Amino acid sequence: MRKTYLILILIISAIHLIGLTPAEVKAQPEIYVWGEGRGNSQKQASDAALKNLVRQIFISVNARFTSTTIEDDGKVGEYDESVLEAWVPTLDLMGAPFIELDGGRRVFCYIERSKLDQMWADRRRKITDFVSLGQAAEENYTIDSALKNYYWALVLLRIHPHESSITYLWNDEERLLKPVLTNRIDELLKGLSGQVTHLESIDGLTEIEMKFFWHNHPVSSLAYSYNNGCSTVQQTARNGTAILCIPDDCLKIMRNVPLKVEYTFSTEAKHDKGLYSALDDPGIPWFPNNTFEVPLHKQPLTCTNMLNPIPQNKFNATSDVKILDPSETSEWSKKIEQVVSAIEQKDPELARERFTNKGFTDFETIVGYGNCKLAHAQAPIQYIDVDGCVTARSVECLFDFQHSTSSFTDKLNFQFNKNGLIDEVSFALGDQALEDLFKDENLKDCELDKIRIAQFLETYKTGVLPEGYQLREAGLCRQCLDHRGTCLEGYGSRPER
Repeated sequence: MRKTYLILILIISAIHLIGLTPAEVKAQPEIYVWGEGRGNSQKQASDAALKNLVRQIFISVNARFTSTTIEDDGKVGEYDESVLEAWVPTLDLMGAPFIELDGGRRVFCYIERSKLDQMWADRRRKITDFVSLGQAAEENYTIDSALKNYYWALVLLRIHPHESSITYLWNDEERLLKPVLTNRIDELLKGLSGQVTHLESIDGLTEIEMKFFWHNHPVSSLAYSYNNGCSTVQQTARNGTAILCIPDDCLKIMRNVPLKVEYTFSTEAKHDKGLYSALDDPGIPWFPNNTFEVPLHKQPLTCTNMLNPIPQNKFNATSDVKILDPSETSEWSKKIEQVVSAIEQKDPELARERFTNKGFTDFETIVGYGNCKLAHAQAPIQYIDVDGCVTARSVECLFDFQHSTSSFTDKLNFQFNKNGLIDEVSFALGDQALEDLFKDENLKDCELDKIRIAQFLETYKTGVLPEGYQLREAGLCRQCLDHRGTCLEGYGSRPER
């Protein structure tokens, strides 16, 4: 019993040493900022106290916050109230101490000014990290990722006290970040175009295939939405290929297909409470030019920059890697033709004999659960022999996984084992990512290593596709690569990528 009392005394002493009373906090305004709130419950009082704390912080930095307008009654303007709301989750995560008074109906909370300085420094680093990711994505023409990271940086910049003075080294010149981001997002949206490559009507529904470009260069990835006559359809075009389905009756009155480009990606921001709250604010910047139209008639591709990810001359005669000549592919072509036929007819069993049990599980998931639809415009399939195992690269399809909010286009690889059966089905790396990989000077004359890296990243990509697209648990890949899955945004030639 005596021991118990001693422990209680120690705990109470520790609490006394750590905590401060409201009077002690208010006596040190140079060290603390505080807020008070009342409510019918402890939660209401805590929420009110936190909002009051945020308001006091906001007012205390108003000299640096260029958009602040303090009204006659001491309140902040309507625009700034929306900015304040975005601050609340950030401060809540910092764990500002709460002191309950009057049985919890009144709450007092406070925070050290030094912690606020650290918060703004951390926020600034997050902003510049997003800008850096956006630049890396833009280099690989991964337009959706570039737009997302630039926009997230712009939204967080809006709720930073130094929004109008933060600079960034852009094109070797130190420039104010806010106008740079605004202009760059605008330029990315204005530079987009598309060309229809295939039109086909099936049972009253027209399938439209198109390619996307940014200033005449193929786009690696683009997120967009379109109206199919009944509802809005969200899609992601990987490798710049899109497959749209519109009823014939609706198509008769259309000359162009209007597309709306996604740039906010608010659903993906749910892991970051502060960012997600900021994106939910109606006062955030918006870009009305995020729509463009694609002429609704088939056109020959005019782009001269189409990629050739794995050129023949990259491999020498003594290499462990060999791209098979057309005369050597008949055995593999027949097997892939059977697989393609099964995809077209949405019946995996038609190609069951071409798979191992493991490979067929993946294939069945893709065709069934993934609601796989074959693209009409197919690039010639490459057959690559790596140490006696042949891989067919690649078959392009549209995927619409069940319980997902959007569909996407992507390419599938089929890897045969030494017995000639398909043992693995994986989503291919993007064309730009492969191009970067095979140009990497650090891997010069290391063809086998390049292929192994590509296969590894493709296994990882297939294991961690977002929104329930996973086909398998890529445990080894998860351990070796960071959680963001940067390989999905392109390999890149910079060491940090």
